[in-house]
Amino acid sequence: MNKSILILLTYFFLFNSIYFSQDYSGKLEGRLLDENGIPIKLAEIAISSQSMQGIRNTITNKQGYFFAFSIPVGNYSIHISHISKQNVTIW
Repeated sequence: MNKSILILLTYFFLFNSIYFSQDYSGKLEGRLLDENGIPIKLAEIAISSQSMQGIRNTITNKQGYFFAFSIPVGNYSIHISHISKQNVTIW
């Protein structure tokens, strides 16, 4: 009986962080459309903040959707850029 309790306690302490950990990150997702409601594909989304080291980049897909996962909780600046055949647009 003591052996089974020891195994149970060992299992509990080894995997405690997995079961009880809290995730302090989120995700940023959206859709980029032009003024006519047409999806903007291959636009670059740059996400940055003072607390985050570096810049997180993602690109919109064919339908204009973008996704960025595991973003730490906080305030961010978002810069969107897109190059089309007619012009260069930076928001």
